[in-house]
Amino acid sequence: VGPVAPGGASLAGSAALVRRAARWAVDEATAPVPHPTAAALAGALAGQLLFDTLAGIAPPGEAHVLHGEELTADRVHLTAPGPAAGEAAERRFLTAAPEAGAEPVPPPTPDEAVEAVTALTGRWTGPLALLGGEELPQMPLALREMAARDGDAGSVVAWAEEQRTATVAVALAALRAACPTPGTAAAGLTEEHWLLDGALRLMADEAVPYATRAVGAVDARSVPLLRLLEEEGMPAPALTLLRHPGLDWTLAEVRTSGGPRPWTGRSWGRDDTEAVHRALATALARHQAHGVPGAGPLAEGVHTDALLFADASEQAALRKRVADAAEAAGLRYEGTPRRPDPVTGALPLWSGAVRAVPLVGEPQGTEESIEERDHG
Repeated sequence: VGPVAPGGASLAGSAALVRRAARWAVDEATAPVPHPTAAALAGALAGQLLFDTLAGIAPPGEAHVLHGEELTADRVHLTAPGPAAGEAAERRFLTAAPEAGAEPVPPPTPDEAVEAVTALTGRWTGPLALLGGEELPQMPLALREMAARDGDAGSVVAWAEEQRTATVAVALAALRAACPTPGTAAAGLTEEHWLLDGALRLMADEAVPYATRAVGAVDARSVPLLRLLEEEGMPAPALTLLRHPGLDWTLAEVRTSGGPRPWTGRSWGRDDTEAVHRALATALARHQAHGVPGAGPLAEGVHTDALLFADASEQAALRKRVADAAEAAGLRYEGTPRRPDPVTGALPLWSGAVRAVPLVGEPQGTEESIEERDHG
């Protein structure tokens, strides 16, 4: 019911709100409302909304979703995405700092990152839904599952060392799963993080192996992962260490054998130890998610969540190396951010396809740096 639009014109996003609320109801198997009681309540709520609008006291975009056999009315709000929402999104470029000493915008704190995920997963209005995941293992890794409430992307699983980070990681994975093609799907907490995420995924294909062996001795935090893999019939996974010529980060690839089927985990890390740990964890999490009936798959592609733990100086150093390596190859990394959501407005996290494009013929005077701007 609602929102009320002045002048009798349909408020932008109203149809999208109806579609999304209906999708939430279907995916949650919400019981139908009882008639004619529901119609009477809908009429009363519509009348109240109209009265409040005429009196100038109604919050913009206020609406109500009626649901369930007990006829519950939930208040929701439609946020106008702005006049540019239907236009082509502006391209963003990953370049070195435009001037000496330029500082990128600090990433959100862990609590702020979780708040951003919460804004994406509000019931009835959010484009994503954080699933309960009661059956997903939580030891030695925390696994979370998230589903799209638009399109047919389905659900995806992501892992982290604990629940809070796993919640952020799975939101980024779900945003990547919803990215259009062409380009490499990427997501991040900030514009810089998003573009670096895409660049690392593209550069993984150019990484060169420099060591291949059994995993062998590992850092203490990786021991439980190896032990569980062995208990599952997958002892001594094979390890390949790779490095991109322009980066000082390590890419690790772990391949298991035995068990129900072989699994692969590929991950970037700030050093060998971190890369190996995250690759092991990715392989194990892929196995664990596969073993839960009805759960979505672990996110595909190379694992880049080490970016979540890179401090400002590490991220700035990585940005410079990535930009310099791309320039040396006659390329730059370019991304097109996802447009504002038709229901919730500007998105609190960044996502969109990232590509490596030739510098030849590109106008140099119109480049956008990754200095932070308002998103959406």
